[in-house]
Order: sequence, then structure tokens, then C-alpha cells
Amino acid sequence: MSNNIINGYNGIIPLDLTNIDKKYHKNIIEEHKKNIEDYKLEQEKLPYHLKYENCIQKVYKQLEKEEYHKNQRIQKKIKQQEEVDKNRIKLYKSE
Repeated sequence: MSNNIINGYNGIIPLDLTNIDKKYHKNIIEEHKKNIEDYKLEQEKLPYHLKYENCIQKVYKQLEKEEYHKNQRIQKKIKQQEEVDKNRIKLYKSE
């Protein structure tokens, strides 16, 4: 990332300092880091099933799996169609 973007953490978005006067950068970065620490402490207090890692990231993993399986089905259908096309071409040429 560029120097103007400070990484976030799980539920905290990255901090973009692009259009902020440089004299405020230090204070804003400190506040951003404090927000991240507060967020971590808050997450530790939550029950297991309500923590970000076990809610949101679980959904992202599920979406990745579904996308993978969808692509597998698409590839299988493409191969089947290619086989059908080859057979049709063979039949056409043999006539």
C-alpha cells in the first residue's frame, strides 16, 4: 500500500490520508491504531460464535468454496460440450 494508506484490521477499514493535511497525520494514525486495539479487546470479550473471524470470515470462506465448485461445474459442462461437438464434427465429416 502507499504511504498515504494505513492498513486496517478485520472489521476496521484501512485509513486513507491522501486528502488530509499532513499536520493531522500523526494524531489520526494514533487514533486509528487505538481504534484497532480497542476493536481487538472488544472481540476478545465476545462469545466465540459472535467474533468477526467466526462470522464474516466464515462467510467469505464459504463463498470461496461455492465459487470453486461453480467453476468446476462450468469446466465439466464445457468439456462435455466439447466432446459432443467433436462427435458431431466426426459424424459430419464421415458423411
